[in-house]
Amino acid sequence: IQIKELDFLETCFQVYLDTISNYSVKNASRISCVSRFLKDQLKFAYQSKTEVIYNCFDPVSLRIPSAFIDIRKKHHVNPQTKIILSLGRIAYIKGFQEIILLIPKFIQRGIDVKYLIAGEDEGYKKTLTKLISKLKLQKYIGFIGFLDDQYLKQADFIAVPSVIEGFGLVALEAAALNK
Repeated sequence: IQIKELDFLETCFQVYLDTISNYSVKNASRISCVSRFLKDQLKFAYQSKTEVIYNCFDPVSLRIPSAFIDIRKKHHVNPQTKIILSLGRIAYIKGFQEIILLIPKFIQRGIDVKYLIAGEDEGYKKTLTKLISKLKLQKYIGFIGFLDDQYLKQADFIAVPSVIEGFGLVALEAAALNK
C-alpha cells in the first residue's frame, strides 16, 4: 500500500470518527467492529462495550503473509483469467446475483473471467446455485467460504454489488490495494 493511499484512508476514517461516530458510539449500549483496528480507534471509555466480529477476514492484516496461498492454483484459475472477487455473507442484499447475471456478457465479449464469492451462507446460496446452473456458468463461478487478505490482494477486481450497504469497508480496502 502506498503512503498516499494510507493517508487517504486514514483521513476518511478520521472524518467519520470526528462526525458521525462520536454521537452514535456515545449513545450505543454495545458496539461491534469488523477489525481490531476499528476497535482500537475508539476512545478507551468505549472499549468495554466493544466486540470485534470479523467480516470474512481481518482487514488490519493487509501485510505480506508468512505462508503464501496462490488463489489461482487453489481454485484452478488460469494466469490469463481475470478474477472478480466479492466478500460478504451470502444473502440477497449483498447483490451477488447481479454479477452472476453479468458473467455471460463477459463470455460473449471473449473475456476469460472467474467470479469468486467469499462468505458464509445465510440461506441464499441455493438460489444463487440454481441461477448459476440455469445460466450454465458452473466453471466461471465459485463459492470459497471464508478467506484471508491474500485473496483480496490477488484478485484483479473486487465487486461490491450490494443492494444495501451500511458502510463499504470492502470497497475502501479494495481502493487501498488499487483494485
